[in-house]
Amino acid sequence: MHMIDPRALEIFRAVAVHGSATRAADALNMTQPNVTRLIAAFEAQCGFKLFERGRHGMTLTAEGDVLLASVERSFAGLNAVGRAVADIRQGRHGSLWTIAVPVIAETMLGDLIGTFMRDHP
Repeated sequence: MHMIDPRALEIFRAVAVHGSATRAADALNMTQPNVTRLIAAFEAQCGFKLFERGRHGMTLTAEGDVLLASVERSFAGLNAVGRAVADIRQGRHGSLWTIAVPVIAETMLGDLIGTFMRDHP
């Protein structure tokens, strides 16, 4: 299998969420025939049907449901990368290491870290 086009995953996800190629096309600012064609090509690339087509829209097959869970995790990872980029741009990155004797760790360290986090978001 060749590398999967991230756009195909976005279109697959949109059809799964919206339940039809027409509504997915509207959400993605695409035409319905283009969405339908790209879904058919993605199904051919995968080697299995992703959707059952009916008069009332498109529903995921069992295989499509499994794939959607993986796609959702992938999009969550991409969103985390986007947040990391934003944090780095705004200077919100790095590590803080602490060492404390047990009595300090149990009584004061939580407050000190809370103050630090408030002052250095």
